[in-house]
Amino acid sequence: MAETFNLPAVGDTMVEGEIVEWFVAVGDVVDLDQPICSIETDKSVVDMTTPFRGTVLFLAGEPGDVVEVGTPLIIVGEPGEEIAVSSSE
Repeated sequence: MAETFNLPAVGDTMVEGEIVEWFVAVGDVVDLDQPICSIETDKSVVDMTTPFRGTVLFLAGEPGDVVEVGTPLIIVGEPGEEIAVSSSE
């Protein structure tokens, strides 16, 4: 079953973050707590780690794209698994 990791608020004032760099790509296998990307917040650049193990099925965008807090950053599951991306997950 696919697991969605939504962008968390890293600080009290954070409402969005800009993707600085991805450390993984769709199709890569990730492990628990593996760094997946750097996100620039309103105050700093933070490395995000995945709370799941599995194959990367979805990435939220490219470096330079802005992602809102609470929306999917990465989806991890089984290779070939069908997913639906929604901001309400």
